[in-house]
Amino acid sequence: MVIPGAVRRRPRELGDMAALFVAALLALYVIWAFRFRGWWGVDEGTIGQAALRVLHGQVPHRDFEDPYSGGLGLLHALVFRLRGVSMNSLRSHLALTATIWFAGMFWLLTRWLRPRGAALAAILLAVWSVPLYPAAMPSWYVLFLGCAAGAVLVVWPGRPQVAVLLAGFAIGIAATIKVTAFFALAGALWALVALRQAESRDRRGSIEVLVAAPVFMVLVLLLLGRDINGSVLAHLALPPLAVVAAIAWREGQQVRASGAGFDAALWRRAGTLVGGTAVPIAAYAAWLARHDALMPFLSSLRIVVGQRVASASQLPPAATAVAVALPVAAILFGVGRWFRVRPAVLVAGGIVVAVVAWSRGSAYREAWSVTRGLLPASALFFAAAWPRLSRSDLTIPLRGAAVFCPLAAMLVLTQFPYAAPVYFLYVAPVFVLAASAVVAMRPPSARTQAAALAGLFMVFGTAQVFAAAPEGLGIQWLDEHDWRWVETRAGRLLVPPGDAIRYERVLGALDSLPPGPIWAGPDAPEIAFLSNRVDLNRSSWDFLGPDNPPSPGLAERLATVGTQAVVVDTKPFSSRKLTRALLDSIEWYFPRTVVIDQYQVHFRSSVP
Repeated sequence: MVIPGAVRRRPRELGDMAALFVAALLALYVIWAFRFRGWWGVDEGTIGQAALRVLHGQVPHRDFEDPYSGGLGLLHALVFRLRGVSMNSLRSHLALTATIWFAGMFWLLTRWLRPRGAALAAILLAVWSVPLYPAAMPSWYVLFLGCAAGAVLVVWPGRPQVAVLLAGFAIGIAATIKVTAFFALAGALWALVALRQAESRDRRGSIEVLVAAPVFMVLVLLLLGRDINGSVLAHLALPPLAVVAAIAWREGQQVRASGAGFDAALWRRAGTLVGGTAVPIAAYAAWLARHDALMPFLSSLRIVVGQRVASASQLPPAATAVAVALPVAAILFGVGRWFRVRPAVLVAGGIVVAVVAWSRGSAYREAWSVTRGLLPASALFFAAAWPRLSRSDLTIPLRGAAVFCPLAAMLVLTQFPYAAPVYFLYVAPVFVLAASAVVAMRPPSARTQAAALAGLFMVFGTAQVFAAAPEGLGIQWLDEHDWRWVETRAGRLLVPPGDAIRYERVLGALDSLPPGPIWAGPDAPEIAFLSNRVDLNRSSWDFLGPDNPPSPGLAERLATVGTQAVVVDTKPFSSRKLTRALLDSIEWYFPRTVVIDQYQVHFRSSVP
């Protein structure tokens, strides 16, 4: 006998299983298949040199200028020891770490979305992350550990103190890799307040929260500086300010309804979170102090922050991108009658927009800018909805929204001061988690509409990965058919043809010289790393060092220690060009010169 409901249910279950399997397979493919494609040479040199110096016994901040906290150099040195000194080793390790992160986030998505919806969001999570820039940068590890901290807070409500401690510990590890992890700590602290509001609707409001909110807003504005313009306000300031304002407004409602009081549970959790964060930071600080590197590290923080704002800044898209993204976000969350669109109409319109975007570089840039504007636009909708959402029954989706919305809003500041398109990838997956949790609480009709829109973003993101156009993510349009493999002593990557030719010629010139150290700069750490030579320049980014530009006496010092070549980048990305006096001095002590594009290779032996 056939049970009527069983026949209809079985295909649906098989379809769910197929969706989960396809999503996992596609995500793993894009993470691993494209891990050796594309680069930015200075990034490869920065992380590669740091790891190589640590492998040879040097200590970050004491023996060389590390632009990050230094923990990534220790990790990558271990990778080099286990897998060999190669860019490919670092990228494979990143792919492995990304795979573990993706598996955890995919499981988390299934906690509040049905299988097909979770599969859709998981693919978007994957294609808006590592495959678009697979260099093993520290911000990826901050993203992974920040997501892990958020996941623990969501799925372990029965043991809140343990969950908070583990979340703090993950954020603390991230801080030893890059100080931007403190934005994740800020997001987790505000998430604890939001969770308390959702857990206990009758609790007395906390005056401390109402005081902390405006103080935090002022700190955000001070961080962004006095020269804030419309794009910075719209893309960087708006998300954290809107989310904190919404949480503070809800706290004010609880004060008016139940009075003010001391929330001991909130303070215990906040203290545990900060304490958990402090454990790995304290351990790392003790290690630095034992190796006489703590004070140089603390001194470098001021230099790095100040000089980065002054010398390596990039503005986010125009504020109009957020305005255009507002109706898209309204459709995503099914806000109001005016933004209820039939999925078929939505898909047809999305196809038209995609065709236009992929046919013209300028349209592509605008499409990516609007995509980036989704996060601040969504923050406004969260601010409007949170006072009502927090009164709903405490479900897993609500916990997800309470945690990942503040986390995404604070990690937006990761883009400050260098809001290059690629930096949006370091927060985009958190936005996907937050948005999916909010969508899971919407009515079925709104979820169908959101699925159609998410499907369009998924297709667009997947096309970006496979077509290789996203290497510039709206800055430049690249064609993978013209790319070439560049062969170096530090690995093999698929890069644009101009880069391949340039570096092959520079490395060829260095290979013809006798063994020995070189000095490369400004902003050219990749030259020594790719040629497997010791770099006598302490700074990967010269503008972060104490001597920018170097004094004319540098050439004489280099000549006395057996330097084989001086490689000058005449078009440094952020640092000042070498002075004419220093260039004259280099030409005096290293009289032979080969000019290769923007690089001048100065040496004393026979012509390469």
